[in-house]
Amino acid sequence: MVFKNRKGQSFIPIIVIIIIVLVVFALVNIVVGQAFTEINTALMEDDSLSNTSKAVTNNFHNQYGNIVDGSFLMVLVLLFVLGMLAAYASASNPVFILIAIVLMIIIVVLGLLLSNIYEDVVRDDDFGDVAVMYPATDWTLTHFGTVALVMVASMVLTMFISNRSGQ
Repeated sequence: MVFKNRKGQSFIPIIVIIIIVLVVFALVNIVVGQAFTEINTALMEDDSLSNTSKAVTNNFHNQYGNIVDGSFLMVLVLLFVLGMLAAYASASNPVFILIAIVLMIIIVVLGLLLSNIYEDVVRDDDFGDVAVMYPATDWTLTHFGTVALVMVASMVLTMFISNRSGQ
């Protein structure tokens, strides 16, 4: 591989992967939530099903948003920890801080673009009020530029601080 022996910015691809995974995870959850809402509505209108099966399905539908929202937050935190560990393990000379800042700006712009894509998908009429089912996911991705900036800045600081502490 061409970049096999590089030092310093080796955790940058991990940050990009983290951002893309989070947005794709949220978009898949929105699509699945919309499909599940439509299926639940059809099941509630079906007279051939018993009231018990309707109640179980409706109960699961009501809890689904909280479960998926909590899983999104868990994925966010775990990927952030992974990024921090990757940044800590990356050895870099403080001279490269300017390169890291430029890459940080590019990553934040990528986060803003993906945030706009998320908002376009969620605000589409086909998805209705599905974003209401996921309040933490919706807040995180509508403010994803700020979230990405905090994540990337803390990873860059961790990378350079770990280098100063004798790593």
